Amino acid sequence: MSDQSQYQAESEVERPETSGDARARDESVIRREVGGTVEIAYTDEGWDSRVYVVNGGEAVFKFPRAPDTIRQYKREIAAMRLVNTI
Repeated sequence: MSDQSQYQAESEVERPETSGDARARDESVIRREVGGTVEIAYTDEGWDSRVYVVNGGEAVFKFPRAPDTIRQYKREIAAMRLVNTI
Protein backbone atom coordinates (compact mmCIF):
# COMPACT_ATOMS: atom_id res chain seq x y z
CA MET A 1 0.00 0.00 0.00
CA SER A 2 1.42 3.38 -0.94
CA ASP A 3 1.90 6.09 1.67
CA GLN A 4 -0.84 8.15 0.03
CA SER A 5 -3.42 5.34 0.03
CA GLN A 6 -2.50 4.36 3.59
CA TYR A 7 -2.97 7.98 4.70
CA GLN A 8 -6.32 8.13 2.92
CA ALA A 9 -7.46 4.86 4.52
CA GLU A 10 -6.43 6.08 7.97
CA SER A 11 -8.17 9.42 7.53
CA GLU A 12 -11.41 7.68 6.54
CA VAL A 13 -11.55 5.74 9.82
CA GLU A 14 -14.02 7.36 12.15
CA ARG A 15 -12.93 8.37 15.62
CA PRO A 16 -14.71 6.67 18.49
CA GLU A 17 -17.66 8.81 19.46
CA THR A 18 -17.83 10.82 22.65
CA SER A 19 -21.35 11.07 23.96
CA GLY A 20 -22.65 13.83 26.19
CA ASP A 21 -23.34 11.15 28.81
CA ALA A 22 -19.66 10.14 28.83
CA ARG A 23 -18.56 13.76 29.25
CA ALA A 24 -21.02 14.32 32.11
CA ARG A 25 -19.78 11.15 33.84
CA ASP A 26 -16.14 12.14 33.30
CA GLU A 27 -16.69 15.64 34.70
CA SER A 28 -18.46 14.16 37.73
CA VAL A 29 -15.41 11.98 38.43
CA ILE A 30 -13.08 14.97 38.03
CA ARG A 31 -15.13 17.12 40.44
CA ARG A 32 -15.18 14.29 42.99
CA GLU A 33 -11.40 13.75 42.73
CA VAL A 34 -10.36 17.42 42.74
CA GLY A 35 -13.03 18.78 45.07
CA GLY A 36 -13.98 22.40 45.54
CA THR A 37 -14.57 24.79 42.69
CA VAL A 38 -13.12 23.43 39.48
CA GLU A 39 -12.72 24.84 35.98
CA ILE A 40 -12.82 22.00 33.47
CA ALA A 41 -11.81 22.47 29.83
CA TYR A 42 -12.65 19.56 27.52
CA THR A 43 -9.98 18.99 24.87
CA ASP A 44 -11.24 16.63 22.17
CA GLU A 45 -7.92 16.03 20.47
CA GLY A 46 -7.07 12.51 21.53
CA TRP A 47 -7.80 9.57 19.26
CA ASP A 48 -7.94 7.10 22.15
CA SER A 49 -8.88 9.38 25.02
CA ARG A 50 -11.19 12.12 26.17
CA VAL A 51 -8.89 14.73 27.70
CA TYR A 52 -9.80 17.40 30.25
CA VAL A 53 -7.55 20.20 31.51
CA VAL A 54 -8.43 21.24 35.05
CA ASN A 55 -7.91 24.70 36.55
CA GLY A 56 -5.81 25.98 33.68
CA GLY A 57 -3.36 23.08 33.74
CA GLU A 58 -3.09 22.16 37.42
CA ALA A 59 -4.19 18.68 36.43
CA VAL A 60 -5.00 16.71 33.29
CA PHE A 61 -7.47 13.84 33.25
CA LYS A 62 -7.68 11.23 30.50
CA PHE A 63 -10.58 8.84 30.04
CA PRO A 64 -10.50 5.95 27.55
CA ARG A 65 -12.74 6.09 24.49
CA ALA A 66 -12.54 2.29 24.13
CA PRO A 67 -11.66 -0.64 26.43
CA ASP A 68 -8.45 -1.39 24.47
CA THR A 69 -7.08 1.99 25.54
CA ILE A 70 -6.73 0.79 29.13
CA ARG A 71 -3.71 -1.37 28.11
CA GLN A 72 -2.09 1.74 26.67
CA TYR A 73 -2.76 3.63 29.92
CA LYS A 74 -1.03 0.88 31.90
CA ARG A 75 2.09 1.26 29.73
CA GLU A 76 1.98 5.05 30.14
CA ILE A 77 1.69 4.75 33.93
CA ALA A 78 4.63 2.31 34.04
CA ALA A 79 6.73 4.73 31.95
CA MET A 80 5.82 7.68 34.19
CA ARG A 81 6.77 5.71 37.29
CA LEU A 82 10.10 4.80 35.71
CA VAL A 83 10.83 8.41 34.73
CA ASN A 84 9.88 9.53 38.23
CA THR A 85 12.76 7.45 39.65
CA ILE A 86 15.37 9.21 37.53
